[in-house]
Amino acid sequence: MPSICSLPTEILLQIFSDEEISTADLFSCARTCQLFNGIASQCKISYNFRVDHPSQSTWKLLQHLQHLIRNPKVGERFRSVNITWHRRRPCKPKTWALRWKWNEEEQQEITCICKKWGISDVTEHIRKGWNSEALVPLLLCFTPKLESLDYGEPVLSMMYPSPTPREGLSNLRNFSHSGGLDDGHWPGKYLSKVMLLPQLEKLAIQDCPPKVGTGYRSNEDLTELRFPADKKSSIKSLGLICCDFDKDEADELAKFTGSLTSLNHARCGPDGDLIADLFLRTNGSLAKDRITATYNPRFFEQEDLGPDEMPINYTFRCDYSDSEAYEEDMEECEAEDDGDDEE
Repeated sequence: MPSICSLPTEILLQIFSDEEISTADLFSCARTCQLFNGIASQCKISYNFRVDHPSQSTWKLLQHLQHLIRNPKVGERFRSVNITWHRRRPCKPKTWALRWKWNEEEQQEITCICKKWGISDVTEHIRKGWNSEALVPLLLCFTPKLESLDYGEPVLSMMYPSPTPREGLSNLRNFSHSGGLDDGHWPGKYLSKVMLLPQLEKLAIQDCPPKVGTGYRSNEDLTELRFPADKKSSIKSLGLICCDFDKDEADELAKFTGSLTSLNHARCGPDGDLIADLFLRTNGSLAKDRITATYNPRFFEQEDLGPDEMPINYTFRCDYSDSEAYEEDMEECEAEDDGDDEE
């Protein structure tokens, strides 16, 4: 049987570009030999950004900032980024991701890059090494050919004050966001900024009420659904699921569009026929048979998080990272109980 290395380059490129091959596997192949490294360097990257995962894969990726700066071609290979959330759960030790620690040189590099790209507001979040979603705006500084971004359920700090300086958003074609009705992290003002991304064609929003604050800022100017009067979005496909718009807000949103060819809306407040009429008035290219009201909620794959090994009401301390902190906390509780008994 011939060796895989004897296969033509075109065949190897097809194999390495298969969707079933993860980014980690692709990087492993690149380290195998010079031939595989050359093939892997031509493959587009679809990256799964796992926020706060115990593997710390996102921290490891961004640790090589110097490599990205000196070799911008690496960042150009990113075509899609899918963000999934793996938050620490106090009662499940299996989820306890450790704190990431940067060396002094890396911290200085982070500060300089964040200042250069206007994302200084996330500098300290990155340097502290706790919540890895702060790395998303940093990654987007190095992905100028990114076409698809599924942002999951985070605070959209990357859109503040303006998304336009971000290299990773300049060529974005598809954008998805799934929030939660009670999370309070989808300021309505961000919606217009997303819709004005220069190359954006498809936008899908789920569970994102417009009249809420933001997890990073509490600014009244961000809590209303407003759109620039002198601009229009050029997106062609819009999906709105469980977005809490009233009639006036739906009307303003419809007026902000003008190039839609498809619309899907479900559970968005006003009557469905009314929403359809509002968008038909402002989008000459939108036909009735291209308007749907299909409720397709997104379901995220449930991980095996292990048993509840801690009290259900246990809460993290601000410096919490491993079981030693839990033991210290329990000792403090026992000491308090002993003191109460003595009284």
